[in-house]
Amino acid sequence: MKENILFLTLISLACLMWQCGNNGDDEPQPDPTDQWVKLANFPGTPRNESKNFVINGKAYVVGGRRTGGTNPNTKELWQYDPTNKTWTQKKTYPGGATGSTVAFVINNKAYVGLGQLDGTDAGFRKDFWEYDPANDTWTQKADFAGLAVENAVAFAVGGKGYVCLGRTAYNTTYTKTVYEYNPTNDTWTKKADFPGAARTASISFVINGTGYVGLGGFAVLKELWQYNPVNDTWTQKANYPGGGHYGAFAFASDTKAYVGSGLNWGGASAVFYKDFYEYNPTSDTWTKKEDYPVLNYATTGFWLGDKGYVFGGQQLDTGQNLFSFKPSN
Repeated sequence: MKENILFLTLISLACLMWQCGNNGDDEPQPDPTDQWVKLANFPGTPRNESKNFVINGKAYVVGGRRTGGTNPNTKELWQYDPTNKTWTQKKTYPGGATGSTVAFVINNKAYVGLGQLDGTDAGFRKDFWEYDPANDTWTQKADFAGLAVENAVAFAVGGKGYVCLGRTAYNTTYTKTVYEYNPTNDTWTKKADFPGAARTASISFVINGTGYVGLGGFAVLKELWQYNPVNDTWTQKANYPGGGHYGAFAFASDTKAYVGSGLNWGGASAVFYKDFYEYNPTSDTWTKKEDYPVLNYATTGFWLGDKGYVFGGQQLDTGQNLFSFKPSN
C-alpha cells in the first residue's frame, strides 16, 4: 500500500513539474509590453457596426446600429481628436440612419455609402456620399454600381476606392463582387470577383499602398487576401491564426496590421473572441499580441499617430467603449 502511495505521489510531482516547465510554450504568447488602455466613454448613444475614416490626424465615426436602443440605427457623424481625447459631433450623414456602411478616404475627402436602414431587404442601400471635413459638408455622388449591399468592406489605394463582398439580402445572400470607384470622374467600374468564398462582415486594411481583405462570414473563414489593382488580381496570404471571425476589427500602421475580436456563428451558438494578432506583410506572418480587453464584435478600428483605437460594439455594455492600443514595437 505504501509503495502504491509513493508511486502515485511521484507521478503527481512529475506531472506538476511538466506543467510548470511547459508553461504553454506550444501556444503563441503575447508580448508583455503591449498595452491596451481604456479611454473615456463615447458621449453619444451606444452603437455597433459603425464605420470610420481618418483625415488630418482625426478620426470620424459615422452611422451604425444603436446597441440596446429602441431606434435601431443612427445617422450621426462624430469626430475624435486624440490630442485632447474629445468627441465633437459634425454634420449628420445625409444617407439616413444607416448601419453597416463602407468608408474610405481619397485626397483628404471621405466617401461613405451603402449599408442598411432596417432589418428588411427593402432597407439595403446603394447611395454614395463625399464628406469634406474642411467645411463639414456632404455631397451626393454616383450610386454604387453593384447590388444594394450591407456589411461590405472597402479600402483606397492609388487614388481609387474599392468596395467588395457583403450581404445583398437579409441573412440569406452574399456576394463576391469588387467595384472600383474613381472620384475624378465619379464613376464605378466592375473588377474581377473576389476569389474566396462570398461573405459578409469581413475586415480590410491598407499597408504601404496595398489593400488586404479577409475573415468574415458566418462560417469559420480565416483567409487573408492581398489585392493588386494594377493587374486586378488577388493573392492569398497566411491565414489568420485565431478563430474564424465575423465582425472583427482591423487597423494598420504604415508597416503592420492588427486584427482581433469578433465572433463565430458556425456552431449551435455564437462564440465570442478576444484574441488579437499582428500581421507583418514583409514576412507574411502573424504574431500573438495582448488580447482585446472585452468579448465583443461589430466594433470599428482605426490608427492615429502611434496607436490603434477600437470603438463601440454589439454587447450591451460595450457600445460606448473606446480603447487604445500601443504596440511594443
